[in-house]
Amino acid sequence: MASIARILIADDSDDLRRALRNVLETQPRYAVCGKAATGTEAISKARELQPDLIILDLQMPDMDGFEAARQILAFAPSMRILMFSMYFSTQHLHEAHKIGIRGFIQKGSSFETLLHGVETALGGEEFFLAKSDDVIL
Repeated sequence: MASIARILIADDSDDLRRALRNVLETQPRYAVCGKAATGTEAISKARELQPDLIILDLQMPDMDGFEAARQILAFAPSMRILMFSMYFSTQHLHEAHKIGIRGFIQKGSSFETLLHGVETALGGEEFFLAKSDDVIL
């Protein structure tokens, strides 16, 4: 049996963190190991918890998700990060890809799409998807 993937959720919305946790924990192979509400907290929790995957919001208090990802990947270059944001543009996708973020999913995508993105990122592949659920990178 495969090991359980530990996931850190970093988003400034309590409701969204709770909803993501509920969706992820419907899958027996995922466990939410922590949560963060700011970029600084995401960096600290990533260092402390060493999760298998971080679901990271782009717009958070104190620093954006791109800067948090840069800092996390500086101390954990193989850390898998999946950006989850309502802000979505070709520029965002290219920036995420350049930084080393494993995927980018627009908020509002289906739960199935989110779970597929998580599985893909955990498997070491990249997953960049728009709300329309069309792969764009």
